[in-house]
Amino acid sequence: MKKRLLKLVLLLLFASASAYAQTVTGKVTSAADGSPVPGVSILVKGTSNGTATDATGSFTVNIPDPAGTVLLVSFIGFAPQEVPVQNRTQIDIVLKEDVTELNEIIPELSLGKSSNGGH
Repeated sequence: MKKRLLKLVLLLLFASASAYAQTVTGKVTSAADGSPVPGVSILVKGTSNGTATDATGSFTVNIPDPAGTVLLVSFIGFAPQEVPVQNRTQIDIVLKEDVTELNEIIPELSLGKSSNGGH
């Protein structure tokens, strides 16, 4: 009887643990030309769990709740996105350039401003 009860408890623990965690994979590309974007930050909203895309724009991240999880996607020069997982295991994300952010960076570079007073 004790062995059956132990097996049942272990089975329930395993089932609940596997239902709790899911792996999501995907690829991040640029809307401008469809090229992969390496180094994009992919964070699970409300946690410290996250990853970054590799050289091919691919990522893999573990999430706690496939239905309610939102991925925060960001990279310099692109508009940040919040992507609901909605029970998907494969999510491909297309990032649009953030022209506002680029317009703030480019004038400073072209004027030759430096943090040491121009020396």
